[in-house]
Amino acid sequence: LCIRTGRGADAKFTRGDALRLPFPPESFNAVISIHLGMMIADKPLLYAEMARVLKPGGILGLLDVTSGPHVDDLTFPLPW
Repeated sequence: LCIRTGRGADAKFTRGDALRLPFPPESFNAVISIHLGMMIADKPLLYAEMARVLKPGGILGLLDVTSGPHVDDLTFPLPW
């Protein structure tokens, strides 16, 4: 997608473990997680890692599936 939109030179992808992010502390101005938390059992560690690599005053963006009081009322298909 980055290449097709002409932004390939602006993007760098690193493969790693979300519970042991391969970056030093305070590396990023923003951390974005899209549909990740629902697949990680150790959520406290996941969010601690996000906080560790986020600079003070940085932005944390989350898009995740969560449950609430109307779990039985889901309308399919769902994003996951």
